[in-house]
Amino acid sequence: MAALAEQPGNDEAQQIRAELATREQERDSLLGSARLCAREGQWACAWNSAGHALSVDGSSREARKLRSRALAEHGADSSGRFDPAGADGDL
Repeated sequence: MAALAEQPGNDEAQQIRAELATREQERDSLLGSARLCAREGQWACAWNSAGHALSVDGSSREARKLRSRALAEHGADSSGRFDPAGADGDL
């Protein structure tokens, strides 16, 4: 944003801003899916959607919280890892 303030016609800064907006929309959509899954108790879905949101935005605290909640709600397999295939029985 500072680059655009100093140089409003800076093509590279405009491209970065557009890419950031696209990534934020993708993250928000994935978080919405994760929230819906969590409300419905579909923990594998919540875990997966939150994980995808983290791959888009690794700094998302909400995605980390949703992923942790899904793990806590469903639990882990005997190796200590989340097994989404067994979470809802439909994957």
